Amino acid sequence: MSSDAAPIRILSVDDHALIRQGIAGLLAVQTDMTLVAEASNGREAIQQFRLHRPDITLMDLHHESHTDQCRRAFDKLWLDGYSLLPLPEEREPL
Repeated sequence: MSSDAAPIRILSVDDHALIRQGIAGLLAVQTDMTLVAEASNGREAIQQFRLHRPDITLMDLHHESHTDQCRRAFDKLWLDGYSLLPLPEEREPL
């Protein structure tokens, strides 16, 4: 990153504090990224997004209340997220 470029501003949304802490730790050592806010649910995500206007929001897409609330709050929303769990079609049979 050039010295005059602003860091990428990130909002982290996950209902698990340990995941949010891990993301915060990873971002803390990045010079071109900064964590501007965290949220544990969709309602908090909307509040934090409106307050901080991040460049990127990392959101757990397996928690449907996150995505449903955010879709209702914003007319145009592009979701590209992560999940630590496999999709149902990718799960191994028991």
